[in-house]
Amino acid sequence: MIKMVLGIICTVLGILGVFGFFSGNLTFIFIGGISGLVENIIGISSGQQKSLMTAIIAVIIGIIYSSSIGLPFWIGVLIGLCFESAIIGVLGWISLAFMYRRF
Repeated sequence: MIKMVLGIICTVLGILGVFGFFSGNLTFIFIGGISGLVENIIGISSGQQKSLMTAIIAVIIGIIYSSSIGLPFWIGVLIGLCFESAIIGVLGWISLAFMYRRF
């Protein structure tokens, strides 16, 4: 139950980070990226998350993006984690909505 609440909070913060990316607000990116990192660490340590593949791919893409426009790599890591948290969280909400939908 706590992991589910944590997932909802981290998804909302990830969406906030994506908003910060498009609006140029580094504080929102920082908050969203750190929450995504904490969520992944808690998920792996508790055994509920089996792989970090999506997070690793998102971080690599974020680093490539940040280095291509001259930003420090750690901002790219945070941007990647924001997008990963937002996309995976929203896809999870959509799959739950389809699962509980009555036909």
